Amino acid sequence: NPELRVVLARVLVYLSEAQGAIGGANTGNYKAGLQRAEQAIDLLSIATPGLGEGERLQLLIRAHYMGANCLRGMGRFEEGVARLEKLDPLLGQLERFPDFEKWARPRDRMLREMPDMPRHWRAGVPKS
Repeated sequence: NPELRVVLARVLVYLSEAQGAIGGANTGNYKAGLQRAEQAIDLLSIATPGLGEGERLQLLIRAHYMGANCLRGMGRFEEGVARLEKLDPLLGQLERFPDFEKWARPRDRMLREMPDMPRHWRAGVPKS
């Protein structure tokens, strides 16, 4: 059911944000947040009737970003950085949609202006 897929994808992204957003109000359950993000990514990886391409891309970006945050929260920094790197082409695609350009452009710029993002994230790795 396409309508159910759309609703489920939105709920999964929201749950991922509620369970694993670093620096925000969350349950701190990064494992569950990562699972929800990955489930959303699976649902959003193909075009879905009833969901515009711009909104699909925005939800997909949010799911990838939350997956990266959850990985970071679990101490899996390298995997989190790899997930962040997937955002660049998605943000470029999203900028083509006028309704989403204002949402995508600052996020795209942030990633481009932070070439040391991996180093910044790795700085949080506990020293053994």
